[in-house]
Amino acid sequence: MNQPRPLPRSGRSAPFRGALLLAVLVPLVLVVGVEAGPNRYGHSDRVERHMLPAVSTGPMDPAWSPDGRWIAFSMRGDIWKVPAQGGDAVALTQGPAYHFEPAWSPDGSRIALSMDVDGNLDIGVVSAEGGAVRRITSHPQVDVEPAWSADGTRLYFVSARGRGFRIYRQSLADTAAVEYKSKAISLVIAGGIVGGFIGPETSKLTYDLVAGYVYAGAYFSLVAFALLAILILRWLQIPLLPESERKAAGRPMGNIARQPAFIIAVLCGMVSYGVMNLLMTATPLAITGHQHPFSDAAFVIQWHIVGMFAPSFVTGSLIQRFGLARIMLTGVALNLASVAIALAGVDVMNFWLAMLLLGVGWNFMFVGATALLTEVHTPAERAKVQGVNDAAIFLTMVVSSFSSGALFTYQGWHTMNLWAVPFLALAGAAILWLAAVRGRRLRRCVSKTGR
Repeated sequence: MNQPRPLPRSGRSAPFRGALLLAVLVPLVLVVGVEAGPNRYGHSDRVERHMLPAVSTGPMDPAWSPDGRWIAFSMRGDIWKVPAQGGDAVALTQGPAYHFEPAWSPDGSRIALSMDVDGNLDIGVVSAEGGAVRRITSHPQVDVEPAWSADGTRLYFVSARGRGFRIYRQSLADTAAVEYKSKAISLVIAGGIVGGFIGPETSKLTYDLVAGYVYAGAYFSLVAFALLAILILRWLQIPLLPESERKAAGRPMGNIARQPAFIIAVLCGMVSYGVMNLLMTATPLAITGHQHPFSDAAFVIQWHIVGMFAPSFVTGSLIQRFGLARIMLTGVALNLASVAIALAGVDVMNFWLAMLLLGVGWNFMFVGATALLTEVHTPAERAKVQGVNDAAIFLTMVVSSFSSGALFTYQGWHTMNLWAVPFLALAGAAILWLAAVRGRRLRRCVSKTGR
């Protein structure tokens, strides 16, 4: 049998082998470097290629509901559901993030999803009836492929945190049970509307209760309501956060605050509350100053409060149908219309319509800003983010309250209304900018995939 013989050795075999080795290794190093290099998402192209959402105009990621009546799917960056027997599809989310990979909760009341928010892939949850998406995770690395625990209290997901891909768990504790949330929200809103009638009516009965001190009686009635609230709160029990959330510090506040969505949410919350408080505080003074009776002032403020709270029954549905940016911009437009009506005259109907529109405009802007804020933090970061947001808003309210009387006294009703215009214009421009940035990013994703 002939055995294979080695090739003849030559004096140049070593350099030849070295050159051949370099020819193989150099492209390999370059390929590995490109593969592992960070991209615009901050992680490797390998992760992006395997884990990023597939952008498509057609339905993807079908998921059956636990009762078999619905099929959820992703399409055009949103989560939809359609009856299993056929029918019209209903959009459950509507931007501004890109949503995909729906997963039904065991009781069928919620849908977990993956979401792309400004280049950050995280996990969120939306009601099976649609509405605002609650952001569950917020991490620089990829979080995708959510799955529920059997009891629906935890979410499991795949993450590129650390070295390689691992499965992580996130608790979903909340104060109100899922089946009670809609009723709890309705009761809170109803309380605001009832207060809108009880408060002004009480002030009409008590504002001259103390002889020689106009409005002192109204302040005493306010103290009585505050004491009643303290007594009721003694029986309120709010469960503590799970130990994992209490120990988790989350990201530094500076990192969270640099997100565009956080900046716009806080700005719009400040402007909505600041403008509303500035004009509402001075309205009773303007009404009585133009020789209208106090009962007219109470009537106007009564309907202003109704305008603030009554739309909340439908604001979530409107955001779901038309999108967050459109509803917030509508709030800006309603506030500007309120200013225009206030400038047009000083009849009671001018005050009434201006304050009613101001209340509705505040509702659209503030509810939209609150929904936007939930996109920027995880449950572990919720307290500090909400604390910073509330501090900014209530500091604005303090400034607007002190400014209202001074502006009305020294500048007049018309001038103080004009002061609101530049702040509303700033909020409107910020909302348009955020919508444009997210729209451009979505178009880049579509052009990148070519689907």
